[in-house]
Amino acid sequence: MANETRSVKEVVPYVGIVALAFFIAGFLTFSLYNGVVNEVYPWPYTHFENNMTFFGAWMGAWVVAGVATGVYYGRK
Repeated sequence: MANETRSVKEVVPYVGIVALAFFIAGFLTFSLYNGVVNEVYPWPYTHFENNMTFFGAWMGAWVVAGVATGVYYGRK
């Protein structure tokens, strides 16, 4: 019985909570990163000029990591 995994219906709420937590962590780490960059580098290096590719990739990586972590630990 110890090796049984949970069904998908039981795991979905857990995955959602973990993914949301990682999404929030992504915002926090990006704001920390952006604050450090603004202090170290001059203005032209920190101005995105409508280029949200880096931000989207950053947040996407955090969400994918959250979903993967949620699925892995939720199924145990």
